[in-house]
Amino acid sequence: MTVMWNAGENGTPEDMHRGIGFDEAAPARPSALLYALAIRAAGVAGLVLAIALALTLGSYDEGDASPLSANGEPVGNWLGTAGAMVADPLMHGLGLAAWGLVALIGVWGWRMTTARGDERIWGRLLVMPFALGAVAIFAALHAPWAGWPIPSGLGGILGNRGATAVIHSLPGDPRNLLAELTVGTALTALLLAAAALGVTLGEARAAARWLWRSAMALRGRRVADEAEDTGRARRLGPARPTGRAARAADAAAERMAGLGPQPADAATAAAEAGPATPAR
Repeated sequence: MTVMWNAGENGTPEDMHRGIGFDEAAPARPSALLYALAIRAAGVAGLVLAIALALTLGSYDEGDASPLSANGEPVGNWLGTAGAMVADPLMHGLGLAAWGLVALIGVWGWRMTTARGDERIWGRLLVMPFALGAVAIFAALHAPWAGWPIPSGLGGILGNRGATAVIHSLPGDPRNLLAELTVGTALTALLLAAAALGVTLGEARAAARWLWRSAMALRGRRVADEAEDTGRARRLGPARPTGRAARAADAAAERMAGLGPQPADAATAAAEAGPATPAR
């Protein structure tokens, strides 16, 4: 039994890296196997790079020494000086869209490692810059929160300039079209990001079904919890007071039921009897 890379009938590079199989009749193809191993190694390297980039951006500190700033303070980035040198230009240039690089490298690393659509990467390379730009513009349309370290806004320099160009191209007063501009930019960024990540229609449908089922499961669990709480409350009944509050509640219940002397009736009987006759 020989190990063969399932390269299909034509043996194209796109077919060479889809899986290793066993074929007793077919001869071994070392070149296809080496190609597949190279693809897997590139995928693992991409996953490691995505994790390192996430750690770099997650520990970004505007006070760290970088090509855009220099000081004598200790570097706080988790990857040291190298991480600070990478994170500062990315955050100033792309803002929050810098995390899009983490998504792109991580997703394509996963695709190469698992052989799930990695052959589509060559047709999606041209879309990736446009996707990052659209995400940066969408982020730049929103006001940064308190403590945001980048002066150019959430979208960085690229997003700020892109948003400015888009706003100036709109007819009329842009303030009256802010909602439409935000929604349109969000949809554009979403479509470009899906294309850059290599998402197919089938994968999009599967993701939508998973999101729908997850939402329905969470809703059903919440409804079940509410019904359980209601049933438990009905079984236990209302909370009964204790101590002084319990004695006061019992006395009030007895007066309302006529089991004890009413304060008004006692006063009326005393008035009818008149003053007490002193004993002789």
